[in-house]
Amino acid sequence: MSEVSWTRERIGAVLKVRYGKALPKDQRDDSAPFPVLGSAGRMTGTAEPLAFDPVVIIGRKGNVGQVQLETAGCWPIDTTYYAAIPERLDERFLTWQLRSLPLGKLDSSTATPSLRREDLEAQEILVPPLEEQRRIVAILEDHLSHLDAADSQLDAAAMRISALSAHVLAHALADATCDEVPLTSLLGRDLANGRSVKTCEGGFPVLRLSALTDGMVDLRERKPGAWTADEAERFLVHQGDFLISRGNGSLHLVGRGGLVAEDPDPVAFPDTLIRARPRADLVDAGFLALVWNSTSVRRQIEQVARTTAGIYKVNQRDLGRVVVPVPSLPDQRRILAEVAAGREALGRLTQATGAARERSGALRRSLLAAAFSGRLTGSSSDMSVVEGRVEA
Repeated sequence: MSEVSWTRERIGAVLKVRYGKALPKDQRDDSAPFPVLGSAGRMTGTAEPLAFDPVVIIGRKGNVGQVQLETAGCWPIDTTYYAAIPERLDERFLTWQLRSLPLGKLDSSTATPSLRREDLEAQEILVPPLEEQRRIVAILEDHLSHLDAADSQLDAAAMRISALSAHVLAHALADATCDEVPLTSLLGRDLANGRSVKTCEGGFPVLRLSALTDGMVDLRERKPGAWTADEAERFLVHQGDFLISRGNGSLHLVGRGGLVAEDPDPVAFPDTLIRARPRADLVDAGFLALVWNSTSVRRQIEQVARTTAGIYKVNQRDLGRVVVPVPSLPDQRRILAEVAAGREALGRLTQATGAARERSGALRRSLLAAAFSGRLTGSSSDMSVVEGRVEA
C-alpha cells in the first residue's frame, strides 16, 4: 500500500466533536430501540435518538478515550463526546484508528478520569483514499478475528479456573460447621469510609482504588495527597484491616475486598474504600478475605448494589448486613491452608493465561499500529511483521 496519497490531519479538522447530553430519567426505557451510550457502553434505551447519522462515541469522563461506533441512531450522554462520520472516511477505518490512539493517556483530572475536547481535537489521524481505507479494514479485521477467537478460548479457560477455585473453597467449607454471621458482628470497630483528597506532590500518602488486587491490598498503589499526617491520622490502615470497594462501573467488582496482609508504613485509605477491622478472637482476617469474595457473599452484595449514572455503589449499612459463614478459628485456619494448597496449581494456570492475554493485547496493538502506517499488505507475512514488532 502506498502512503503517497495519505494525509495527516488533526481530529478537530476532520470531525465536528460534540458534547453528549444528559437524558432525563423519564425518557429512559430499556426496551426502547435506540441505545443510550455512556463512556463504558450501553446504559439503557430511548425512543428518540440524539444522533441519527453514523457516529463515533468517545469516552470523556470515566472510561476516558474508549471508542464506540453506532450506525443506526443513539443518544450519547454527557460523559461522552460524539461526532458524525464524514463521507470521505470509512466508519470502521475511523473507529479502529481512533482505538489505536493513546487517548486514555490524555486524562487531565486528579479525581474522575477526564478528557478535554481540545486535547482530543489536537490528536492527528492519517487519511488515505477511501478505497484504501476499506482495503485496510478488511485485512485488519481478518487478522483481528483470529485474535478474537484466541481470546475467547482464554476467557473460557479463565471461567473454568474461577469455577475450580470456587469449588476448592466450597469443598473445604463443607467439612466445617459454620455459623451465619453478619459482618458488623465480626468487627472490633464500626465500618468507616475513607476520605477524598486531591493529589499533591510531597503530601501524605493515600491508597488508590487500584490497590485492591485478588483479595489483597497492594500497598504500592498510592498517591501523595493534599493533607497532613495529623489530618490523615484516623484514616490510617493497619495490618489485618480489610478494605472494601464502595463503587465501580462493573457490578462484579463493586464491594470486592482486600486484606492488608503486611504491617504498612503510614498510609491512609481513600473515600472509594470502606475499612472493616475484624476481631481476631472471632475471625481470622485472612479467612474473611477468602470468604468475602466467595459466590455466596458476592450474591448478597450484588443484590443490594445500587446504580447511579452507570456506577454501582454499596454503603456501610448494606455491607454490615452481609452474612458470612464463620466456622471455629481452628477450622478457619485449616480451610485457609487447604484452599492455599488447592489454589497454588490454579495460580500457575492463571499466570499462564494472563501471559497469553498480555501477548494477545500486544499483538492487537501492533496490528493497529501496522494498519495505520501502511504496513499491512494482506499477505501471509503480515503476522510475522507484527510479531517482530512485539518481540523488539
